Amino acid sequence: MGLTSTTNFNSEVSKDIAGKNFHSHLAMELEKFLDTIIDKFGGVIGIVDLYCLYNRARGTDLISPDDLNIACCNLDVTSQKFMVKRYKSGVHTI
Repeated sequence: MGLTSTTNFNSEVSKDIAGKNFHSHLAMELEKFLDTIIDKFGGVIGIVDLYCLYNRARGTDLISPDDLNIACCNLDVTSQKFMVKRYKSGVHTI
């Protein structure tokens, strides 16, 4: 896939620190991360691609696909910039 480092990203969100607010904090961090990369993808990025890029940027503090899906659902509700689009084929994009 040829992924390269797209940003100097430093994650500040972890389950240990955020506790029960982990997914809402993760959604806010995803919004900041998307601000830095979304233009490189023409304004639309697949959830699978986002998962790969985001975890690569996090380094060793990886998140699970379920955590990303929950955070994206929160992002869909709280963000004024980004929304999740679900296609009939099953593909999810932001």
